[in-house]
Amino acid sequence: FLTEHLDVSKLEHIGLIDVHTGLGAPGVDTLIFIESEDAKLARGVFPDINIVDSKNATDDTSKGYDGAGGFLCHGISWFLPSHVKAMCLAQEFGTVPTFAVFRSLIMENAMFHSAPTRRLPYAEKLRDVFYLHKSVQWKADIIQRGVRVFNQLKAFCTSG
Repeated sequence: FLTEHLDVSKLEHIGLIDVHTGLGAPGVDTLIFIESEDAKLARGVFPDINIVDSKNATDDTSKGYDGAGGFLCHGISWFLPSHVKAMCLAQEFGTVPTFAVFRSLIMENAMFHSAPTRRLPYAEKLRDVFYLHKSVQWKADIIQRGVRVFNQLKAFCTSG
């Protein structure tokens, strides 16, 4: 799609935000970078936000990223020319403690495989650890913090 609709040879800057929810405390967002060099650069672009690289297993929010694949940042980088100034990150919006996320994943998976007709309540619990749909404040916080990161990334990409 992108190669058909985007002339990458004319591209100078690109900023990508892969939005995730689930890991971390509610009201807190973390910017996760696949490459350590990008995380170092990002500290100057996003000075007021927790920044980690995916290989940092000491940060609870980034646990699991080190062994995962299929990141948006990896997929997009293969077709960008070397002259393009790029910054790609995942913005992880916290919902509940990490333990609760993993517990819900395990329980829903177990019900899916062992009792699929009774899995719906567990699927709802799984949804609830990734999306606090009953919390107006959480939704407002995500919009505010998401717009802030978008504007900071836009300023970085247009700074020449």
